[in-house]
Amino acid sequence: MASRVGNRWKFTAIDLSKAGKKVILLEKQGVLGGNGTFVSTYYQAGGTSIQDKNKDKDVSEEDFAKYLSTYPQTNPEMAKAVAPGAREAFELLVQNGADLKRTFKPFAHAPSDGRAPGLEITPAFVKALKKVNADVRLNNRATELLQENGKIVGVKVQPKDGKPYLIRANDVILATGGYSAGKELLKQYTPEVLNLGTTNSAGTTGDGHIMAQKVGANLTRMKDLVVQSINTLSIK
Repeated sequence: MASRVGNRWKFTAIDLSKAGKKVILLEKQGVLGGNGTFVSTYYQAGGTSIQDKNKDKDVSEEDFAKYLSTYPQTNPEMAKAVAPGAREAFELLVQNGADLKRTFKPFAHAPSDGRAPGLEITPAFVKALKKVNADVRLNNRATELLQENGKIVGVKVQPKDGKPYLIRANDVILATGGYSAGKELLKQYTPEVLNLGTTNSAGTTGDGHIMAQKVGANLTRMKDLVVQSINTLSIK
């Protein structure tokens, strides 16, 4: 089960559904997409079918992992884990109609007509999601992780219109993105940018951070924030 969304929730929900798992996807907003819809620059991945078709050089999955490792304070092992997922998600997008045929920089992919990639990314993911048997619930916000004997066993949900209810689950996946639209966490961790505004989705309020912390999770690198309009925030 996933709570709020970036792009990774969609891929995970699809992957688990294909594997025969029962998936409940909770989206606190009234539309799917999350920050994926707001991607205005490019999608980065290595070893893609488009790069192969365009005969790009030195753009393998391994090359991409090395490139990610050059970012300040990036864990090389995390980069190795991210690289294959980026490629797999990219291929899913292309298979479901996304135009990301223009390559440059060297790992960047963008629409051939110059449009913002988010206009291709979200529709393609939603199309793929509709092909699997996932229970998608819009306007249903996860508000609390349920814990028994030290194990997470589900979530408490608050629908936009209706009474709270509980979902019990064998596994709970938090895919809640960052906190750039969450005044509470901004004030706590990065007060210097509290009033800058954000290019992220309005739903990016750090729900997952807050829920996880309440059941004992340690939050790390919460000040690692890209200040340009606060366009990316994450726990790494």
